[in-house]
Amino acid sequence: STLKTGTYYLNYRVDSSYQVKESDENNNVSYHEIKVVAVPDLYAYYVKSSTSKPSTGQTVTVSWYVLNNWYETSAKSTVRFVLSKDTKYSNDDVKVGEVDVAALAYKKAASGNLKVVIPTTTTGTWQLLMIVDPDDKQFERLENNNIRYTTLTITAVPDIAVTALSVTPSKAKGGTQVTLT
Repeated sequence: STLKTGTYYLNYRVDSSYQVKESDENNNVSYHEIKVVAVPDLYAYYVKSSTSKPSTGQTVTVSWYVLNNWYETSAKSTVRFVLSKDTKYSNDDVKVGEVDVAALAYKKAASGNLKVVIPTTTTGTWQLLMIVDPDDKQFERLENNNIRYTTLTITAVPDIAVTALSVTPSKAKGGTQVTLT
């Protein structure tokens, strides 16, 4: 429905074409008052990472766009970014960022770029989810359009470390050749 917040009346009439002969034709009309409260619809419109193949520990830029797709102004809300093994938001997802969004009027949007660091615990294929109103604080027309995602293939950065070192001979004068193993 595209009704805005307000009071409306549902009018109804029986025998509107006077097909039935009645003793009283004046009681065939009635109405019912209906109060309509319009709500916003925060829509996760767009999310993209600066690279689809980041490495662990790398900082990537996440571009995002949220739209109020319905007739009532939204409340202030939150947009959360997580890495998930699937496309559903759940407790085992890894949070990588969050932004606050001001109230949005009908057809108004918020967008931005957020720098996030890819955690060292997330290698392989992950979904970068953008969740609008992740804590369900805003009552909305539709709740099933609050998530948008993009796929990332995350590789581990190698960690090269010295684990053992020996020098032969262990004592040498300047100019003496030594062997490192």
